[in-house]
Amino acid sequence: MNQNKTTMRAGRIRRKIRAVSNRPRLSIHKSNRFISLQLIDDQTSKTIVGIHEKTVTGATPSERRQALAKAMAEKIKAVKIKQVVFDRGANRYHGAVAEIAEALRANGIEF
Repeated sequence: MNQNKTTMRAGRIRRKIRAVSNRPRLSIHKSNRFISLQLIDDQTSKTIVGIHEKTVTGATPSERRQALAKAMAEKIKAVKIKQVVFDRGANRYHGAVAEIAEALRANGIEF
């Protein structure tokens, strides 16, 4: 039952995002150990760029999240995109999700 509520919550968030925007969607996925980010073009259903926490280094989880956001911001700027829509999925805007969002904004990504 918990999985069904999570799926429903994620679907509700994504439905709202797709309905109001034609900008690419920056999707965040959190597992128990790692975080990954993807920039998705919903009109063509293609992933533009993606990054995984395993590819960055840092001593603490917070440092790794900061490095992850900085690397993702550089990849997004490399494909000449400045504005995205932040898709938090079924995650609350709290803790790691909020930290990544703030770091992306600090590195010049608008949402």
